[in-house]
Order: sequence, then structure tokens, then C-alpha cells
Amino acid sequence: MLDALKAAGALAGIMKNKEALKAAGDRVKQRLADMRCAGSAGGGVVRVTVSGDMRVVEVHIEPAAVSAMGDPGHRALVQGFIAEATNDALDRAKQSAQHELQREAQAMGLGDLAGLSGLMK
Repeated sequence: MLDALKAAGALAGIMKNKEALKAAGDRVKQRLADMRCAGSAGGGVVRVTVSGDMRVVEVHIEPAAVSAMGDPGHRALVQGFIAEATNDALDRAKQSAQHELQREAQAMGLGDLAGLSGLMK
């Protein structure tokens, strides 16, 4: 209870200083844009890299998988790998983004804000 009151007081103080709040938001936004999280599927046949702001920045498909895409069965398998690797990378990026938001909140004196975990689901 005391921690919640402390966090509420810190939040009220921050709300009075909109410049500090904007600066914190800008810092988090930049760190998320610079962050890279990779996901893979099919034992590394497909790898996808996304940024912390949830943008796909790279897709790598092993050459053997590309050559097998002429076969409709293989194509469906590789397409599934792409979806799986993308979702894996996005899950990792969400976790990393939650960590960055929590870290910034603590730096601003807000302590452990449990509600932040719901922002990136």
C-alpha cells in the first residue's frame, strides 16, 4: 500500500513536469526503435528480426528452403515457418519493450508499476 502511494505521489509530481515526461517518452521511443529482437523457426531455417516498436526489419530464409518452395507442400511449410518466426520475434520484442518501460518508470521514481505489463499484450 505504501509503495502504491509513493508511486502515485511520484506520478503526480511527474505530471506537473510535462517536459520531463515528454523527454522520458522520447527516450523510450528511441530505445524501442533501436532495439532488435530475433525469432526463428524450423531449426533456424527462417529468422525474423523486429524492432522494439514492432516493425519487421529483416527476414532471412535459408537458400535450401527457398529452392524447396516450388513444391506447394514445402511452400506451405516455409510460410508457416515465416509466421512462427515473426510471432516469436514479436513476443521477444514485447517482453523487451515492457522491460524498457519498467526501467524508465523506475528511473523516474515510479517504482515497480505492475500495470505496465498489460500495455504490450
